[in-house]
Amino acid sequence: GVFSALDVARGLCALCSDLEVAMSFADQTTCAMVMKPMEVVPTCRSTDTVHSALSNLLASRQHAAAVVDEQGTVIGLVTPRCALQALAAGTPPDCSVFSWLQHRRRQDVPREVSPDCKLIRAAEIMAEHSLHHLLVEGPEHKPVGVLSSLDLARGVASSNCPFPFLSLAWLRLCKGPSACTIHSARGPAAAGGA
Repeated sequence: GVFSALDVARGLCALCSDLEVAMSFADQTTCAMVMKPMEVVPTCRSTDTVHSALSNLLASRQHAAAVVDEQGTVIGLVTPRCALQALAAGTPPDCSVFSWLQHRRRQDVPREVSPDCKLIRAAEIMAEHSLHHLLVEGPEHKPVGVLSSLDLARGVASSNCPFPFLSLAWLRLCKGPSACTIHSARGPAAAGGA
């Protein structure tokens, strides 16, 4: 099989013993702490076709784009999975992203969380509804970021490190908790070293 970041979300909800530390971290960490802020999330217009939105995602090497209407208001997210679902459903190639979102909304699945939502709750939503992305909405439902299952996995992976993972480069550099504490302001002695 294939292991994905969504599997981490499912595991976080289902397993205990080995993940108790991660679950504790996820129960104390908020979505705002690990999400991508809206400033770095690519966008597409609600009038774009699902096909063109997917092409833009591929070009930007991202896995989610914020869909904006004529007034510039974010009205949802589109992902490569949306495009696959549209293709599987026989959606016409000229179908707009807006029309696709309207069809998808009928499924009544929560796709939004608040910035103060705990990672454990976001993981539960992702696992229960097989979602890889959640829109993070602040006051008055204003989008402030996007939380992906990969962001969630990075957040959980950083639970033993003094600094959160800000990118995959961090993940490649960190060789476990002892390597992460070398550069800590607390120093090795404070982290349990000699």
